[in-house]
Amino acid sequence: MPRAPQPAPLRRRAPRMLAALIVAGALVAGCGDDGQDGTLSPLSAADCPFSGAADPVEGGSDDVDRSALTAVETDKDGCVDVITLRVDGGPGEWIAAYADAPVLDARGDDVDVDSNEALVVTLKGATSDLDGGGMAEVVPGPLDYVRELLVVPRPDDDELHIVLGLAERLPFEVGGAEGGDGLEVRTG
Repeated sequence: MPRAPQPAPLRRRAPRMLAALIVAGALVAGCGDDGQDGTLSPLSAADCPFSGAADPVEGGSDDVDRSALTAVETDKDGCVDVITLRVDGGPGEWIAAYADAPVLDARGDDVDVDSNEALVVTLKGATSDLDGGGMAEVVPGPLDYVRELLVVPRPDDDELHIVLGLAERLPFEVGGAEGGDGLEVRTG
């Protein structure tokens, strides 16, 4: 009498199951705890094929007299952090550069930036509608590189600084936001 088909013995399936567990463990370890403070390790810049530059860039239009920052949005595009600055009236002239000196607030006092590097986007002729127009801290959503976001009004200079705190100096790009109502800062 023929025998009914039997499942493969465990010892034949065990190597395949063990290999799958090892691969899954390696994936989890690669995205896991850094062992220091319970937080996830950020990606290293070498892990992200991003083609921006770390040199200062400027742009915008001098046709815009006044504008107001109405929102700061954070998002991810693969391994790239994306910060969108929504500007009512469209962005006027702007410059983006790493700070080589302390960032100053409206009174001329140092702004406390808790990161190693500060990428500063300066909007000329702009004010902020965030937090009543004063200095504001924006919680950067689930990003890999941007650790903090500060909005620093400089009314005496007719400027608004948006400070992106980063662990290291990384390449970045600045361009028009989708819809044309602001700027998009990308870093990775």
